[in-house]
Amino acid sequence: MCHVQFAFVTRRDGKAVEPTTVQWFGDKGAAPFFSVLLFVVLVLLASDHARGDWLNATGAETAPNFAEIAVLDDRVRIALEIDFADFPIFVTGEKGGDVSRSRNDAEPDAAMLASFTGHAMKVQVDGESLLEPTLRRLEIRDRKDRPTARALALGRRSPPASPVRRGRRVVYAELDFVLTGEPKTLTFTPPLDREGRVLVTIGFLAHHGKVPVTDYRYLSVPEMIVLDWDDPWYSAFENPNLTRHHRSALMSFLTVEPREVRHEVIFRLRDLEGWSALDLGDGTTLDTAQIEQVKETAKRFFASKNPVAIDGVRQKPAKIQVEVLDISVAGLKVLKNPDALDRTTALLGVILSYPHRVLPSQVELNWQLFTDEAGVIPVRITDPAGGVPGYIKHDDPVVVWTNFLKSWQDPAVKPVTLAAGQSIGVPVLSVIFAGVCLWAVVAAFRSMSKTRWRWVAAALVSGLLAIVAPRLAVVSLPNPLSGSLDERSAPAVVESLLTNAGTALLEGDPRHFNDALATFVAPDRAEAVGAELERGLSVTLPSGALARTEKVSAVTIEKITDRDDGTGTRLLANWQALVSGGHWGHMHRRRLEFRALLDVAEVDGAWKLVDLTVISARPVT
Repeated sequence: MCHVQFAFVTRRDGKAVEPTTVQWFGDKGAAPFFSVLLFVVLVLLASDHARGDWLNATGAETAPNFAEIAVLDDRVRIALEIDFADFPIFVTGEKGGDVSRSRNDAEPDAAMLASFTGHAMKVQVDGESLLEPTLRRLEIRDRKDRPTARALALGRRSPPASPVRRGRRVVYAELDFVLTGEPKTLTFTPPLDREGRVLVTIGFLAHHGKVPVTDYRYLSVPEMIVLDWDDPWYSAFENPNLTRHHRSALMSFLTVEPREVRHEVIFRLRDLEGWSALDLGDGTTLDTAQIEQVKETAKRFFASKNPVAIDGVRQKPAKIQVEVLDISVAGLKVLKNPDALDRTTALLGVILSYPHRVLPSQVELNWQLFTDEAGVIPVRITDPAGGVPGYIKHDDPVVVWTNFLKSWQDPAVKPVTLAAGQSIGVPVLSVIFAGVCLWAVVAAFRSMSKTRWRWVAAALVSGLLAIVAPRLAVVSLPNPLSGSLDERSAPAVVESLLTNAGTALLEGDPRHFNDALATFVAPDRAEAVGAELERGLSVTLPSGALARTEKVSAVTIEKITDRDDGTGTRLLANWQALVSGGHWGHMHRRRLEFRALLDVAEVDGAWKLVDLTVISARPVT
């Protein structure tokens, strides 16, 4: 066995973020491959291009063999994908020859398939008796794609190539191990040699009922799961490395962002039923009407719970949003308009928004909700510098965020004056002295040697005066380039206008939004341009919240023409925008590519948008 652990400290906006620690247990021979894999994944996690909800760094989804383990009410079901080269081991339980050096990727023949019993995978009850497997299905099929947030971060829908050679086709075997009663523990054992060393590389997932118990992990030794039949959420492996993200059923996330403080809570329906007077009858499955009833009850309940104070003043949430969530290996997923919901396993999330014009000095959250199972509540506090994890306890229920950011500036729109202005200031005295200097230099070359030094002195004095006199007398003359853009100046103007647009879209209050538009949009076009900004440039997160534009880059101008009415310029532009936003403790970061027509004109010395048509917006892959 080999134990590999990495701890990295990343930096955001010049500030250190807590170390990221990843552990891996597996075969010693595979450790170099997975060490490199872990390093690459963690670099992606820290990069601007990472766009996943959550990042699993084990790489177990790319293992040549994979087991999906499901603990059901009356049985354990294991679905196996077995690589052709390793199939003989699953048949005999022994390693024939040096499989690592000479792999046989040929499809197993009918006789070998017929000899498969499933006994190489063992399930033991309460540390005593072994369960007898029943083979439900055995066939040759394509390997299942198991995309994760890591694959999405790389811009692909399928996982990266496995560091271990594996075939596209597999032997698929489905095994049932019938249970008698409700055992306290189950032990899962992969194929082992006589010394107890694993014979194959096998990844796995485990569920108890509909609740995931692990993320993608490796099954390299016998592993024991302790079962909670009353509440499968709390079923867990004894090995602390075999777990899932979001271990707790109740979690809090306090986020401080420009223009908004946000408090988000993940909770279960069964906890809400214990806290409130929610009456759903005796059914185990909720229909759409009951789901809406749950959401409305949650909104009313959380509106008065866990009060938030900003700079010492208690606030009421301006907006409350409740969503049904699904937890999987790729993170949390919002279930939009589900037709039905399992009452015993339902997971929900609530977002409470507290608008605030500037980044506050202090935010205080007074937590009030505990359960018998969750006496300690995980909390994550996030600000523009990053996130910090912590815990809420009965004897310490107050969470305080204090603004220690030294170089932070709240985003603000700015007049765009990057190109040529309406007038040019001409320093008259400097021009006169420069002319005298030039005349004296010419005279010095033409004069006799006896008088040449006088002209040289005159040239030096007039040249010095030309240098020091620009601010003494300046005359404004009309600029022939005013009101027009060229290929050199247009990209800078477009980038500044789009940066202003991203800042304006942060404004939740329509009055503040219109005030922001006044700085970079022509006065009589604010309504039309504002509507197009919200339609074409707003990026919605899975939670329904709007993402923030971090940076506009790679601006290119395809075409420059005069506007039809002769005032201003029409630009066909392309650009990229890095957008980000968080919900329930997860940061989404995505790079998008836009194409649009922008009509711009110089108004009162500043460039402003007169019209906007967003033609396309797509992710950069």
